[in-house]
Amino acid sequence: MHIHYLVDGPVSRNAAGWTSPLASLRYRVLLPATELSRQGIEIQLKYARAPVEEHERNAADGLERADVLCVSKCFYPPAQSVIESYARAGVPIVADFCDDHFQSANQGPLQRAIAKAARQIVVSTPTMAVAVREATGRDAVVIDDPFEGPPGQPKFSPSADELALLWFGHPTNLDTLAPMFQQLAHWMTDGLHSQGRRIALTIVTQIDQRLRDYLAHVRNAFPRPITIKPTEWSVGATWTALAATDAVLLPSQPSQVKVVKSANRLVECLRAGRLAIAHPVPSYSSLADYAFVDGDIGHGLSAALADVAGAEARVMKGHAWVNAKASPAQCARRWREVFESIAGGGKSSPS
Repeated sequence: MHIHYLVDGPVSRNAAGWTSPLASLRYRVLLPATELSRQGIEIQLKYARAPVEEHERNAADGLERADVLCVSKCFYPPAQSVIESYARAGVPIVADFCDDHFQSANQGPLQRAIAKAARQIVVSTPTMAVAVREATGRDAVVIDDPFEGPPGQPKFSPSADELALLWFGHPTNLDTLAPMFQQLAHWMTDGLHSQGRRIALTIVTQIDQRLRDYLAHVRNAFPRPITIKPTEWSVGATWTALAATDAVLLPSQPSQVKVVKSANRLVECLRAGRLAIAHPVPSYSSLADYAFVDGDIGHGLSAALADVAGAEARVMKGHAWVNAKASPAQCARRWREVFESIAGGGKSSPS
């Protein structure tokens, strides 16, 4: 089987294979595609923003060999013509959505056009499936994000003097920091909650001067001393920070943009063997047996510190669950089922 992926973002190769600074590309394309390639499936990445002439050459050379075209998180309107060329050639199309941009004035028309061209729609969460149904009237197959990081030793054993905390994420999630800091400051106001420990918080993301200034202001305004360490994002920096922390804070916001998000950050915490304190968006709530999911970060921290052994038991169960259920191999199996189901049906134009 020959699968073409239309990708709208930077991809490079290193010793381990394909990689990208975009999490959506890594989780939704590169990790499953790498596994599928190991199974003997031929994978080709087609760049949505490549020159038209390159797409025309690719069409002449490759369309007849494509059994499926998979389109994942594409924001480039001219790519619609590439998708239509595959459809005219009778190549069935899979559209994958991990964010809800259907109501966006700028992106909505393209997203609906991609959905219309698709033989099958895939999404990253059940809430994203609801968004797709409301926007397009189409049902979708849910394929969760796999883990990416290396395995850690599950534990929760903070020292009596200091609690190491971590927040990591894309800059689009920086809007969750303000409510997180408010809840953390309230929790730290009462020394009984934090049990007198110093708090050392690492922030892993794309760091610029504006963020440094904001974090310095937050640190100086806190009711009790707190260390805040901004760390420039990279895949490796994320795994290093996870290994060094006691617990990870995963705040969110009650917005449509946030509620459809996958649990990939929580999955990575569990893969690394680290406790997560998360706000109750649907994907996090579905893993509440393995983390502390609460509308108040402070409540979660208090519950974890009040029952350290119980918190560690959650992490151990979650680590085992992630290894068994969220591996790239498990994810690739689901993707292969989708691809084979439509590739086997013949190359007819989508309805």
